[in-house]
Amino acid sequence: MYDVEYRPVGSLSKSTVFEFVVPGSEHYTDLAASYLYVQLKIDTDSAEKIIPTNNYAASIFEQLDVYLGNVNITPGNSLYHYQTFIDDVFFKHKSAIDACQIINAEDKRVEQVKKTFDFVLPIHAPMFQQEKFLIDNVPISLRLKCAPASFGLTCNKPITKLLFEFQKISLFIRRVKLYSPVQMSITKNLEKTPVKYYFQRNEVKSFHLPTGFAANSVDNVYNGQLPMKIIIGFVTDKSFNADLASDAFTFSHKKLQSAAVVVNGIKIPSSPYKPDFAGKLFMREYYNVFRSMNQDHGLPKIRLDYADYENKYPFLVFDLTDDGTLASDSGTLSLIKRGNVRIDIQFSTALDEGMHMILFGIYDSILQIDAARNIVTDY
Repeated sequence: MYDVEYRPVGSLSKSTVFEFVVPGSEHYTDLAASYLYVQLKIDTDSAEKIIPTNNYAASIFEQLDVYLGNVNITPGNSLYHYQTFIDDVFFKHKSAIDACQIINAEDKRVEQVKKTFDFVLPIHAPMFQQEKFLIDNVPISLRLKCAPASFGLTCNKPITKLLFEFQKISLFIRRVKLYSPVQMSITKNLEKTPVKYYFQRNEVKSFHLPTGFAANSVDNVYNGQLPMKIIIGFVTDKSFNADLASDAFTFSHKKLQSAAVVVNGIKIPSSPYKPDFAGKLFMREYYNVFRSMNQDHGLPKIRLDYADYENKYPFLVFDLTDDGTLASDSGTLSLIKRGNVRIDIQFSTALDEGMHMILFGIYDSILQIDAARNIVTDY
C-alpha cells in the first residue's frame, strides 16, 4: 500500500480549472483513501476583516467531473460546493480532523486565511465514497472548476480585489498491491463476469423561487428515475451568487409554513411538514431529519445541533423508500422507481427576496467494469 502524488495538467498561475490525469496501474486503487491537498492564498488589497464560512474547504470548487477511462461517471454541474457541504453535514462524523477542512471556530478561521493556508478535501464523488478497490489498468481523470473567490467568504464592506492564488494543489491516490495469486484469481473471474460497484450517488439541483410569492409548486423536480431520499434547503439569492454580505452555507427558512413532496400523485409525508419558526415549534421537522435518514438511533453521522437548526441549517428530509434504508446502510439495493415529483411549499408571508431551493437527491446506483475495462453505469 502506497500513495502517489499527482499534479494538475498545466500551470497553477491564474488558473480556475484544474485537470488531473491518473494513468492505469498494475496495482489496485483505494479511491476512498484518496484526497486533494491544497495550499492557497487569498489575494486582496483590503484591510477589512474577511470571515470564511465553516467548512471553507467545501466552498473552493463549484464543479467536479470524474472519468474512468473515457466514461464520465460523475457529470459535473455548478453545485459541487453545496453537494460537498450537505454531504459533510449528513454523512461525516465529528472528529479532530475536521480542522483539515477548516471546520472550526470563527476566530481560528479568520486568522488562518490571513496568510497562505492549506487544507485537505476528500473527493465527493460516488466511486470515491465506496469501499471497494478499483481494479487494475483503469485510468482516472478529474476536472475541478473553482467557484468565485467571494463564495464562502463574508465581509462587512465591499472588496474590489479578491482573488485565489494557488500555491500548490495535489491529488494523492492510494495504490494497493495485492498478493499475486489473489489478483490472478480476480482477473480470471473477470473473464466470466464483470466486477460490480454498488454505491450511493448524490445529485444536487437548484430551483429559483421569485419574490412576492408565498406559495410555490415546483413541477417536474424529478422525472424518470426517482431518488431514495430528498434533502431540501433554502438559500437567499445573495448567498447563492457569492455576495460578500451573505454566508453561502447559511440556509434560511423564511418562515416556511408547509412543505410536502408529491410523488406520482401521492403526498409525502401524508401529513405535510408544518413548522412554526416564529413560535419555535419545529421539533417534528428536526426529528425527521434524523429519522428519514435512518439515523434516529445510536450515534448519528448527521452534524446538526438543534440550536443551529432554525437559523443556520433548517433542512427538510423526505423519505421515498419502502423500508427507509439505503444500499450504503443495508448492503442491498432497492427496486428502481420511476415517476414524477412535485414539491409544494408555503411560506407564512410573501418572499421579500429571491431564494434558491437546493435539492440533494440520494440514489442507489451500480457501476460495472468487465475484463476489457469497458465501463457501464445504470444512470
